[in-house]
Amino acid sequence: MSSELAEVSKFELAQRDTMSTLEKVLLDALVKHPEAEFTPMVNHHFAPGVYVREFFGPKDTVVTSRVHQEENIFILVKGHARVVSTTQEKEHVEIYKDFAIFVTPPRTKRALCFLEDTIILTVHPNPENTKDTDALVDRISTVSFEENK
Repeated sequence: MSSELAEVSKFELAQRDTMSTLEKVLLDALVKHPEAEFTPMVNHHFAPGVYVREFFGPKDTVVTSRVHQEENIFILVKGHARVVSTTQEKEHVEIYKDFAIFVTPPRTKRALCFLEDTIILTVHPNPENTKDTDALVDRISTVSFEENK
């Protein structure tokens, strides 16, 4: 790591008391692995009225979600992950191992730190039965909280 990056990292870490947990998790990942790149591995599954996203998270990677526009089901099929969930009202951190299932409320953004290779499924309504995954992603999520009003 260059000394310039180290100085920026020290400055950023000193600002931690004003940062959200989501920001802290991401900063930790960037400080530990500034050169890391990750291309998500996503598979798409369809049934009448249902869209399922299957996501593989390799060990020691961190990803963020978009802001969910509607309620959906989150299933950790296998693995181990630290999950920081943020809404505009509150934030909480959970650690899930081996199997978990819960509901994601609307207007939630997540950072996931994979402590083991992990498989996650999210289950979404698909009333139009479209198989256009780009259109589905745009319907079920937005990039920022500002877009999700």
